[in-house]
Amino acid sequence: MRTERHAYLILAHKNWNQLIKLVELLDDERNDIYIHIDKKSQIGEDILEMIRRAVAKSKICFVDRVEVQWGDYSVIEAEFRLLRAAVNENYQYFHLISGMDLPLKSQNEIHEYFDRHNGKEFIQFLDDEWTRKTQTRVRYYWFFQGKLGSRREQSPIYVIQRLLLGLQKLIGINRCRKYTARTGAQWVSITRKLATCLCNNEQLIEKRFAQTFCPDEWMMQTIAIENGFTDFVYCLQPVDTRLSIQRYIDWERGTPYIFRASDYDELMESDCLFARKFDETIDNVIIDKIYLSVHKD
Repeated sequence: MRTERHAYLILAHKNWNQLIKLVELLDDERNDIYIHIDKKSQIGEDILEMIRRAVAKSKICFVDRVEVQWGDYSVIEAEFRLLRAAVNENYQYFHLISGMDLPLKSQNEIHEYFDRHNGKEFIQFLDDEWTRKTQTRVRYYWFFQGKLGSRREQSPIYVIQRLLLGLQKLIGINRCRKYTARTGAQWVSITRKLATCLCNNEQLIEKRFAQTFCPDEWMMQTIAIENGFTDFVYCLQPVDTRLSIQRYIDWERGTPYIFRASDYDELMESDCLFARKFDETIDNVIIDKIYLSVHKD
């Protein structure tokens, strides 16, 4: 059996019992687990100790916490805290996942899959039409993104932000004029070579993507293209974009849809290695069913 090691980089913010089940499924002598917990989240030392005790074979590391705001650069800051903690170790793959994800396959199957495709970057690239449609997210300065109330259309901050965006469009601001900006899912499985490239370009990434909207869905794709990783992307223009990152995500029924027990067969019959999204407060049965199925393998 090959012994390449993987790093799981987890962004978590709630549902600690669910997180414990996740790390138990990832616990393997070939894996190490790095966790970022949103600084806004209330979590006691007793819960942290329960998470630590759920892991018997892997190293587990909690990185320094950032207060994460949806759609804000703070998401990338949290990702970099995970990457920097892990990048100097000799991992074959770095899997960025959410604390509300689950593996659909055993660790043997996951490691065998990445051994077969060693050197490929599992990054999603959405099509040119979607890129053009959403490029305002990185073309202009979103000065108040992440500020309290900025997502509420009635709030003064929201109104000011929209006015400033309109002004920038009028005068022709384009922050990404000198590089190719591409977009796709935040969640990836990447090699150490790309993980190192990201860390080496952290200052450039901050300059480009601070004060933008949802930069976590642009940063990885843009840096990969700019630094010659295109030829190593597993599926640059896949028919099913879920397979490009091996994550079963349903955007048809939600943003994304939260899986229920009735979705069990659909999930387990898919070719994907991971799935999101699950929420124990909405349907804990599906979490337990997948846990029991994957854990016994």
